Amino acid sequence: MSDHPSSLSLRARSESCYIQQWCAGLAICFATAAVIMTAYWANNTDKSKGFLGGLNWGKSTFNWHPVLMVSGLVFALVVSTVSFTIIPLPSSYVKYFHAFFHTATIVCICIGISAVATSNNFLSKNSEGKYGADLWSLHSIAGIIAICLLAQNYVVGAVVFIFNAVNTVGKVTYLPNHNALGVITLTVVLGTILSGLMEVAEELECEYAVTRPDTDPALSYYLLSSGCQLLNGIGIVVIAAICLAMYAVLTKQQNWESEAERLNNTSKAEIVEPIISVDDKEHDKEVI
Repeated sequence: MSDHPSSLSLRARSESCYIQQWCAGLAICFATAAVIMTAYWANNTDKSKGFLGGLNWGKSTFNWHPVLMVSGLVFALVVSTVSFTIIPLPSSYVKYFHAFFHTATIVCICIGISAVATSNNFLSKNSEGKYGADLWSLHSIAGIIAICLLAQNYVVGAVVFIFNAVNTVGKVTYLPNHNALGVITLTVVLGTILSGLMEVAEELECEYAVTRPDTDPALSYYLLSSGCQLLNGIGIVVIAAICLAMYAVLTKQQNWESEAERLNNTSKAEIVEPIISVDDKEHDKEVI
């Protein structure tokens, strides 16, 4: 006997949630690895091998910039983004965990920007002993866009969901926009991190000498310095972390929308109250 359509739908949603949770967990693992790899790359003092040269607030102040930006924009932001997917607690608790890591993202960003600005504008804070431009590349511009998106979503999200400044209908109306802006922010963050790594790779001259047609570059990759190989590894791990996080939250949103549409098609009159009611425990997990 074939399964009832509703039973199949329930099973499919259950399997989808399981996959989302695994993706969210893997995203956090990759984000953690990105922070560890970046910290090691920045703290290694062997510049001849493509490392940044150490972490301190003197001549190597700039080196804190990639460490803090990866910590904030990758680790803390990914954890914040997937918190509702992976934490099996009521949303009334999870939303504070979500807000805490979002706040940690903001803090890391502020200190990270301060590090690069200090390095560029104080001769005693950079190893080259010269001033540097603060806004000159696509990386800088993309970073400003990412910060603006992040700040907007942080402030409005806090007003709507933490301080409860709007009613339940307003929360339900704003939630898809909050989620969409979060995914857009992650996308811009990915471009920002990768473009920043590319800038540093150029400064470190991450390349190998070619004396003949490089028809099989995989065989020559080992010629890159260990620091440059690690830099590329950081980029790969960041891509994995952010893509997994986006998949986890996008599919979660699609499941909610599919359920809402199903209920709406069943009876528009009957679904109005359940969808917007905070007393509905299942929907409360998605709204609050």
